[in-house]
Amino acid sequence: MNYEEIAELAQKAGFQKDGFGIGVWDSQEFHNYTHLLLKEVIKFMNQEWYELNNAVHPEKETDRDIGFRVGQKSQTIYLAGKIKKHFEVE
Repeated sequence: MNYEEIAELAQKAGFQKDGFGIGVWDSQEFHNYTHLLLKEVIKFMNQEWYELNNAVHPEKETDRDIGFRVGQKSQTIYLAGKIKKHFEVE
């Protein structure tokens, strides 16, 4: 995620800059911003799972390689779920 995308999320959350270019936050703006940012993280993790799930695999993949790949997919979804639960983000 680049600076422009982060700034766009901050703007959607209601973040405003004062005359000196320093951000002014109230607690609700900060809460909204962090939830939007976490949703982007979860979206990224879901996209990673999708790419792992649909990747082309070598014909002669070892059992170890298969286990590693399946573990990556499982861990990605598991961590996304933990983030959602911990931060109460849907």
